Amino acid sequence: MQKFILLLVIVLSANFSYGQESFSQRIKEIAKEIINVKSDEKEMLSEEIDEINEKIDEKEITAEEGEKLKSEAAEKSAARMEERISALEKELSDLIKEKVESNDSEAEGDDKVYDEETGELKLKIKPGKSKKVKGEPRTTSQAVFALGLNTLIEDKDFGTLDNGKFRLSNSRFYEFGATYKTRIFANSNLLHIKYGISLRVNNVRPDENQYFIKNGESTSLMVDTRDYSKDAYFRTAQWVAPIYFEFDFTKPKRTDDGVKFKTQKSFRFGVGGFVGVNSRSRQVLHYTNDKIKYEENAKGNFNVNNFVYGLGAYIGYRDISLYGKYDMNELFGGESIAYNNVSMGVRWDFN
Repeated sequence: MQKFILLLVIVLSANFSYGQESFSQRIKEIAKEIINVKSDEKEMLSEEIDEINEKIDEKEITAEEGEKLKSEAAEKSAARMEERISALEKELSDLIKEKVESNDSEAEGDDKVYDEETGELKLKIKPGKSKKVKGEPRTTSQAVFALGLNTLIEDKDFGTLDNGKFRLSNSRFYEFGATYKTRIFANSNLLHIKYGISLRVNNVRPDENQYFIKNGESTSLMVDTRDYSKDAYFRTAQWVAPIYFEFDFTKPKRTDDGVKFKTQKSFRFGVGGFVGVNSRSRQVLHYTNDKIKYEENAKGNFNVNNFVYGLGAYIGYRDISLYGKYDMNELFGGESIAYNNVSMGVRWDFN
């Protein structure tokens, strides 16, 4: 469990008061870059495979040589993708750290009045500005981005979080979405209902040379006799519709024009759930055989349940929060071992 929350403690120990506009924009750009990296590498690998197939068809190389070249191309593509994504994740961490360290106090710039005889400071006059307070509409929209650690528990027992079957440090999740938030009561800013749509990508990496194998109606972990060059990973992609009740402690502003409401300017937390569908399942194996490295991609349902539902909660300050979600549905159906997906991470709701 300590490994599972290590990343979260580091990120959330920062001061949450940061420059909103530029910070939010760069976070969005990093999220887009992660998606583009995966798309670019997939396209480049496809082009390399096509070129190798053409050489095989034209008898320039043998089929065995072609398979070796394909394996090498896939391995290089995976290494480039991991390197580029790791760099983006490091940039995200550095960005948060930089915003925290640069949160210096502003210069006062006050006018001072001194005693004419003694020269001592008598009064400090702080210049005021006439500023019209603008409120927000009752319904607002947010772009959502979340990332963190992901794993599976057995038989709904949270005591199996760190059971050694999955490598927590490399098992991650990502979420990209859009939400609306509506103030429930016309004259109170406390309670909101939050709803929208999200794409979630959950990854788990079995440890100790294990991988998932489908045997009829059953899916389970099995130890592979082949020499793995890196841990296998199993990925599911889900489209979900989340709904939360959010408590926002931002105080309203009272002006001559009436009460003005704003959101996400203070502490807030939300509790709720989600329903959705599993859109894709994939397992990737990296192994060595007779000094040749191979990458094996397997796509299919693996007996994965198509319908997903669960619970979620978050708590934080302004746009950033600590986030957790739990899939109440079992990952695999049929006679498989009862695994449930659990995620904890950091979430941004860009208002």
